[in-house]
Amino acid sequence: MVCCFIISGLGSIDMVSADTSYTPMRDISMTGGIKGTVRCDNGDLIEDAWIYILGESFVSTTDDRGNFILWYVPEGTYTLKISWEAGGDQKAGIAVKRKMITDLGLITVKCPDFCAGRKDGFPCSDEDACTTNDACKDGVCIGAPLNCDDSNPCTEDECTPVVGCTHQPLSGVSCDDGNACTAGDACNDGTCNGAPVDCNDWNHCTQDDCDPKAGCTHQPLDGMLCDDGNACTAKDTCTSGSCGGTTLNCDDGKQCTKDICDQIAGCTHQLMHEVPCDDGNACTAEDTCKNGTCSSTPLSCDDNNACTEDACDPKTGCIHKPSNGATCDDHNACTEQDACTNGVCMGRQISCDDGNPCTQDECGPESGCAHQPLSGTVCDDGNACTTNDLCTNSVCGGTPINCDDGNFCTDDACVPSKGCIHTQNRDPSCRSQE
Repeated sequence: MVCCFIISGLGSIDMVSADTSYTPMRDISMTGGIKGTVRCDNGDLIEDAWIYILGESFVSTTDDRGNFILWYVPEGTYTLKISWEAGGDQKAGIAVKRKMITDLGLITVKCPDFCAGRKDGFPCSDEDACTTNDACKDGVCIGAPLNCDDSNPCTEDECTPVVGCTHQPLSGVSCDDGNACTAGDACNDGTCNGAPVDCNDWNHCTQDDCDPKAGCTHQPLDGMLCDDGNACTAKDTCTSGSCGGTTLNCDDGKQCTKDICDQIAGCTHQLMHEVPCDDGNACTAEDTCKNGTCSSTPLSCDDNNACTEDACDPKTGCIHKPSNGATCDDHNACTEQDACTNGVCMGRQISCDDGNPCTQDECGPESGCAHQPLSGTVCDDGNACTTNDLCTNSVCGGTPINCDDGNFCTDDACVPSKGCIHTQNRDPSCRSQE
């Protein structure tokens, strides 16, 4: 509704109508006022009657006791108009002086009773522009309230009994222009407008549009090249409205770098140190990363075998080729004339026999021949002049045999190689026996 008056203490009273116009700002110190009480000629006080000065923007209404007051009326002489739902009247020649209130006292007006004796429903006029379909009811002319709503949220819809509907344009008031493609809608001199909505979703994989009914729409752009902002992907393409790519392969093929990917910087290769690696050479050992490089020490293929030719193949590693005939040392004191045979050092077994039956002949690989003395073992000392030969501390010896044959005429002796011998002696007595 359009505001037609404001009353607050000595506040201003303004009105826009066909009979009035806006009045420029005045010096209120040069103004006065008009007051009074309105009553029908039948004695009834009139409530909510409109009181205004013809041709000026001053208006007031009567209270429940018929009282009214007009403030800030410039000094001069005026005609006062009185209007209410059942009629209207005016009072001319009213003088106003500055800084004074002109009191009209009781104003009696003629209240028509057009509907007296009329049937209910008989057409009439209540002389109120804010009613419609006026008709008599119970002897009084009554109209239905006029609907002044113009369905415009940017006008203030009011109704004054004299003028009727008024639609005061509004500005700065929130409203809804019914367009989903605008935001911050506000009234501007009676019209609802909004700023265009920014439908940019900053997604390269959508077509951004706006439907006045539905608002922002984002249509997927599948198959379109894009950039997902991730340096760790490649061949970025739109799929179902999202930008994505295949994972970037950051492997630089080096064992001694740690390959990682940063979404901003992309592939990075951090040098590793003191980490096991493999240089791909079977002829090296202890492969270890040192400041990003795989370092190693040469592999020793020496199998400590004099009967193999030691070599190394980078692919297969150590090779030990057997040799034949080469002089070697099998480190066995029990062999001699050592020589290589099919990669093995072998020698001829030596004899540790010392010809002494009273020793235990042995051979140790480290110490060689050893002769352990025997005692109490039957042996043969090679002396036919002994018997019952036995070993004693590695010496074979026996008890002398008795070669006495009991013949006086023989000389009994013993030869170690022959044993007992009996030689005819030269005794004269024995010659007769010859």
